[in-house]
Amino acid sequence: MKLIYLLLITSIIAMSSCNKTTENKQKSTESLDKTIKTEVKNTDSRDKIIKAEEINRAIAEGRSVSLQNTTILGDIDFTLSKDIAQEVPETFRHFINSSVTLVNCTVKGKIIGSKSTKNQTDFCTFNKNLTLLKCTVQDSLIFTECEFKQLVNIRSSDLEKTLIFNGSRFMFKKNYFSENRFFDNVFFNSTTFEGEAIFFRTDFAKHAVFSGSFFAKTAQFGVCKFHNEGDFTNIKTLNGFFFNSSEFYKPANFSNSRFSDRFELQSCKINTNLNFDNCSFFASVSYTGSELDGIVSFEKSIFHETAPNFSQVTLTEGSHINTKDALTVKKEQIVINGLIKEKK
Repeated sequence: MKLIYLLLITSIIAMSSCNKTTENKQKSTESLDKTIKTEVKNTDSRDKIIKAEEINRAIAEGRSVSLQNTTILGDIDFTLSKDIAQEVPETFRHFINSSVTLVNCTVKGKIIGSKSTKNQTDFCTFNKNLTLLKCTVQDSLIFTECEFKQLVNIRSSDLEKTLIFNGSRFMFKKNYFSENRFFDNVFFNSTTFEGEAIFFRTDFAKHAVFSGSFFAKTAQFGVCKFHNEGDFTNIKTLNGFFFNSSEFYKPANFSNSRFSDRFELQSCKINTNLNFDNCSFFASVSYTGSELDGIVSFEKSIFHETAPNFSQVTLTEGSHINTKDALTVKKEQIVINGLIKEKK
């Protein structure tokens, strides 16, 4: 009887150990976006609860909003501003003349800076600061073709749904989107950053789309994690573009872009493919200290400074850097309409 009991106990322990091993394997194979999703804190334990209508009323009346440790029920809608001008038939621009600051708040709805219906389209111009600091937004942020003339500071926040800034224009000297966790797709298509664009230490769980955007000042994507695909095609930069110490887990596409100043991917973990085909680099390109487990392609790209040095990149077996038909333009040469001509 004792022998049977011991065998039963041993069997239970073995099954428990097996289950734990299986669970550990499942956890290790979960997508990284799900892993960071489980870290979201309890955001309903705020000190105060208000309805979004109170904020919307303040926006409509041009009054500033400043809230801390508050749960906000419903959608915050900037298109309710009464300072409005008609741009073209059925298209209106609303002017936000008061600052909005949310610190350590939960928004249980959308934040709306633009919207379009069958009969009318509305956009916003922000003449004062917009700040979301240590916040959680449980629905989408929608700011298509908006203008931001003052500070935008969306930082250290959890944004759980889609973020849309397509066609928008950031006019202040610095624009902060740093230390955030974006759990859904992020869209900055054809966006203009007249000041610095700072996405430092941000996690992109889904697609990060910046196609066709223009960066007049430094763009900082250092220490970021790209858990899904990135689209940086057809971008133009006038200053440095930095991804130092970032991590890439799904392909990122930078093709057909123009980099007028330094481009750096130093000390990065690149566990995927990166596409830089048909790009123009007018300053140095640095991959120093990066680890590559994939393919980086510079096919048909033009380097106007010096040929990039990839000797300090660590390559895993099967990884390589493709420079087929890439061209380094010497100092005595220039490129006009895609043709190389000697300087006179």
